[in-house]
Amino acid sequence: MSFRKNRKFKEKPTVFAFGHIMLPLVAVLALGLLVLGVRLLFVSPESQVSYPETPEYPGTETETPPVVAQTSGETKVVAVPVPNGDGPSSEPKATPSAPSVEETGSAKPSEETRPSEPTVASRGSWIVQIGAFTLKDSAETLARDARSKNYNAFVVQAVVGGKTYYRVRIPAGEQKANADSLARELASKGYPTLVMRQE
Repeated sequence: MSFRKNRKFKEKPTVFAFGHIMLPLVAVLALGLLVLGVRLLFVSPESQVSYPETPEYPGTETETPPVVAQTSGETKVVAVPVPNGDGPSSEPKATPSAPSVEETGSAKPSEETRPSEPTVASRGSWIVQIGAFTLKDSAETLARDARSKNYNAFVVQAVVGGKTYYRVRIPAGEQKANADSLARELASKGYPTLVMRQE
């Protein structure tokens, strides 16, 4: 008889009931969902990440004419294109006057960058844009940096889609070839460039 008891004992495998496995698994899953639900329900709005709007690109925007500041009795600094050649020029007095203002303007940066519009004489000529900023200080800093490298940079204010942008531009003369060569030179010095015709 003992043989039969052992045989029956060996034939009976240990079987786990379905509830022995699924009950702990369902409990862990429910606990995880509860913790996740509580965390999502009580998250404060300040800790949520907000992404900035995508910037508008110069190729897709409509340019508004620069805003002319009304000044009363103040002197204006005029951005004059500097010719690339060393030959005699018909306007030798206009070129030396701009560097003399830049030398004195380093002591007073607010007067140097106050007029942010190009002159009427430069309309229709080619320019190279090296930056566009929403902060005027950033644009003025880039313009100062370009002026320190002997480029005649100026800042133009434009309103696009209800936002004000300050564009840093450098006059490049009347020929597109001059503007392209200036853009290549500026790009080699690390500036982003955009060649366009001044309206």
